Amino acid sequence: MQEIGSIWSGWQCKPLVFELPLRAQITKYKTGRSSVGKITHGVPQGSILGPLLFIVYLNDLPLNVHETNILMYADDTVLYAAGKSVFEVASKLQEDLDRVSIWLKANKLTLNVAKTKSMVFRTLYFQGGTELHLNIDGAPLEQVPIFKYLGTWLDEKLNFNFHIDKLCNKTRRRLGSISRVRKYVTSDIALSLYMSLVVPHFDFGDIIYVHTSNENFSKLQILQNNAC
Repeated sequence: MQEIGSIWSGWQCKPLVFELPLRAQITKYKTGRSSVGKITHGVPQGSILGPLLFIVYLNDLPLNVHETNILMYADDTVLYAAGKSVFEVASKLQEDLDRVSIWLKANKLTLNVAKTKSMVFRTLYFQGGTELHLNIDGAPLEQVPIFKYLGTWLDEKLNFNFHIDKLCNKTRRRLGSISRVRKYVTSDIALSLYMSLVVPHFDFGDIIYVHTSNENFSKLQILQNNAC
């Protein structure tokens, strides 16, 4: 409620004042049912207000990030930093990871360390070491060369070779499905299938990999030509 009060006041806050203290939950398994337990903290799952309350709950997280930059989308959060050496970047990230850990504990939240990854983006000519050795409360974070973020596969050198290969494989399967039913449908229906099943995959995130290699663009062009 303090988080909400810092953003809204007056009539906007009154409905939440009445709803939040009344929350309770039970656990049901087969014919058994637990006693009613009062929910004293957290965001109610499944309610219309859930997404809004979750955003409010995380609202002040960026205030605890001092050495790095932060990107937040729903429950996906990224800390990133730039530096002249991997050691410099790792130091900045570790300082803010320690601050985030303190914030999580204060807000009764738990970080899924198994799903938290670290990654180094570098140029083709970088010859130094790339090990970050980051941790959360002593638990080491896995460093990966490729990671899927919001539907786009990111690689260390940002050449997007892996992403393009994944995109091509997915598109081939969908084109194959359309091809198998092509003789049973009209041209308009076939075009509608192509526009709804294939084109969105070409369009999604295309501005991100606009600087990929000509070889990758050729792969995509061949698929476009095959669709025609």
